[in-house]
Amino acid sequence: MPRPAPQTKFDTLIERLNKLKLQGGSSLELEVKRIKREAETLKTVDPAAAFTTLGIIACFEEKLSDMHRFHKNALAHSSEAPLHLLNYAVSLNACGFQEEALKFAKTAYEKSQTDLGRRLDALLLVIDLTDQLGKVEEFFFYTDQWLQLTGKPHPLIDLEVGLTGKPDAGSADDVTVQSPLIKKVEELIRDVRD
Repeated sequence: MPRPAPQTKFDTLIERLNKLKLQGGSSLELEVKRIKREAETLKTVDPAAAFTTLGIIACFEEKLSDMHRFHKNALAHSSEAPLHLLNYAVSLNACGFQEEALKFAKTAYEKSQTDLGRRLDALLLVIDLTDQLGKVEEFFFYTDQWLQLTGKPHPLIDLEVGLTGKPDAGSADDVTVQSPLIKKVEELIRDVRD
């Protein structure tokens, strides 16, 4: 049985940042400073990872110009690798730049042809963003991509439910659709029928 790849310094820093998002308190600022120092030391070994880490921290701190600068440096050092594109898209989304986030998430999806895990991560974000932005055709295109890659409907689309939000007559499942986009489409269909 193959062993999982050892965790890189970048992976460890990102894991620590993710844990910080869930925590609060006075130790938060001190831990962020530690992670920043560690990211700075990464610049000589893996500049793209260092800049992505700093970009994520700038996002947490709501320092938008720094967030853009660090992520763009990461992209320049990584030849726009999907990992760094996706992290930039996540930061953009967190800062309220959904249209721009969608552009980077789509690029990460397209460039992740050989890495199914990364491709699915990017696709999840693309689907979420098309839903948030009300981009109906793109939403259905990318949820279809999800179905093709996973063999299962995306959680926002259940093939039994369709657009009605109700299971088929023969189904025992009690399924509801949570997507604002689906609700918008249902309203449009009702308006057309009326």
